[in-house]
Amino acid sequence: PSAARMPAVPSMPEPAQAPSGEGGKAQRSSPAQNAPDTPKTAEGAADAVARQQAPAGSAERDSGRSPKAGPTTADYVYVDHIRSVRLHPPGEVLEPPIIGLGSGEQLELMFDDLAENVRPYRMVLYHCDRFWKRSDLDFYDYLRGFDRVNLNEYTFSTLGKTRFVQYRYRFPNPDCRPLLSGNYLLLVYDENNPDQAVLTRRFYVTEKEVGVTASVQRPASPKYRSTHQQLRVEVRTQDLESSNPMAQIGLTLLQNMRPDNAKVDLKPDFLREGSLSYQSPDLVFAAGKEWRFGSMRSTRLLTEGVQRIDRDADPPILYLRHDEVRSFLQYRYRADMNGDWFVAVDDNGPNTDADQDEREAEYVRVKFFLRYPAPLNDGTMHLFAGFDDFRLDGQTEMRYNLDRGGYEAERVLKQGVYNWQYAFVPFASGEPDSDDSGSSPTKASVQRTPVADLSVVEGNWFETENRYEALVYFRDFRLRCDRLIGHASFRSLP
Repeated sequence: PSAARMPAVPSMPEPAQAPSGEGGKAQRSSPAQNAPDTPKTAEGAADAVARQQAPAGSAERDSGRSPKAGPTTADYVYVDHIRSVRLHPPGEVLEPPIIGLGSGEQLELMFDDLAENVRPYRMVLYHCDRFWKRSDLDFYDYLRGFDRVNLNEYTFSTLGKTRFVQYRYRFPNPDCRPLLSGNYLLLVYDENNPDQAVLTRRFYVTEKEVGVTASVQRPASPKYRSTHQQLRVEVRTQDLESSNPMAQIGLTLLQNMRPDNAKVDLKPDFLREGSLSYQSPDLVFAAGKEWRFGSMRSTRLLTEGVQRIDRDADPPILYLRHDEVRSFLQYRYRADMNGDWFVAVDDNGPNTDADQDEREAEYVRVKFFLRYPAPLNDGTMHLFAGFDDFRLDGQTEMRYNLDRGGYEAERVLKQGVYNWQYAFVPFASGEPDSDDSGSSPTKASVQRTPVADLSVVEGNWFETENRYEALVYFRDFRLRCDRLIGHASFRSLP
């Protein structure tokens, strides 16, 4: 395959204006200034990823044009008619997109196109370093097969008022197989409009070069003891050859696959023969609280969390029960999905066929409402959830309705089961002195993007169940890239 130029990530869509509520006046605080700014031009949508993310000098080699600012390598949907994007192991809808190199494991990309007509979508993969900047590699350095593949597998919706085409693609396969471990960015674009990227998704390909063990403990510091979770990680380097472990090896920690509070490129506190230990008192995460839950399986019956249904609307409108501030309430365990969601339908009788649910599911307008005594003037309130890719930007910002006395938001979602929380983002978010929003101010945890502060509405409790991913990267000078040489998934138990 040829080392063709990547399609450039297009401009971000303008933030959607939230509805003004049920006839009430609305007050909107200053918009969040966090949505990535991306250039308008896969020849046109992946070129910008190349220019922005590749090391210095490679942009000019790839495109012959001067770099433009700000393409994102985060999970994002760039066009309004694409919905319900998922990337996970087949049949395991709540598992993260992590597979072993050469293991035979696969990932399945799924998304719905509400434009109805079949389109010639194509997919391209990019290898990235531990910071999600594009590696200085040609396609044939990290891929076996074709540099771009056609998404030819699709089905049509059947019963819902909203018509859509669902696309699916499973890989690795003989046409598309990663040769290197590491971080990967998946980009989909429309061949008829190559200047417009459609969506991007992150995934991880791991090796078992090192062993990783990890645990969650109660922090020793009185400041964090009741509200945060302390992580301990041990990396067994075994026979790994490294001339400079402190420079070549880095640890990334993810809580519930959230990008906002990720700890990247952590260095060990102790180096012993054959092992690296991460035991810093600063290695803490705000624990949060179990996620709010809503069952939107039916457009006929009031399921859990639904207050009323407007069945005559097109699409139907589901009004959820009003949410309350619970930061002052004592912790109570309830099984959740750590912010994730899945498609499920109860309207058409008993069914255990997930594929049938995907085809028969209806799209519904869902109304969220958080009671809050007054609008906040030092930051913005956001609906924070996996169905929004855990983003914190103008599209996820809620607006305050003075007449109703609370924050409101609306989403168009596919029938299913959903988790969400409410996150406050102070106007100075991203600075390292924000204790409640994530973790202690260490160099590795300083964020340029906003961090969700869940303490304002949800509260933080050490007992909360969270899922963590420990990812060990190795800078391979011979291959000129960051390999992902070890991975462990572990949970804090309630």
